[in-house]
Amino acid sequence: MILVIVWAPTTALGIDIVSKIGIPMILGSVCIGFIVLLVQSVEGEKEASAARQAKLALDIANKTLPLFRHVNSESLRKVCEIIRDDIHADAVAITNTDHVLAYVGVGEHNYQNGDDFISPTTRQGDELRKNHH
Repeated sequence: MILVIVWAPTTALGIDIVSKIGIPMILGSVCIGFIVLLVQSVEGEKEASAARQAKLALDIANKTLPLFRHVNSESLRKVCEIIRDDIHADAVAITNTDHVLAYVGVGEHNYQNGDDFISPTTRQGDELRKNHH
């Protein structure tokens, strides 16, 4: 605003201009500052969320890795239990392309080890995986 006064043909004209545009200029700058803070806050939250997810994945890996040394139906079931508890899921399944290898959670009584039933959603996910590789 000082530049407006300095560059105006007369000081009186400069002061008149500043008196009319000063408050809108200040409010505009304050609003821009708030927008910058909001963007930084959103970015910070995204980074914090990614860090929480990475920590959760590492925690699950640390708990389940020993169970993959001797893979059997009981060890896979324990892996499902750990994942379900850690991510607070209703159910977790481990499958291959044809069989349910382990299932823990809601509807558990519908699945037995080695069941040939793979849900359409699981098949769709497997197809997506195949198409992207």
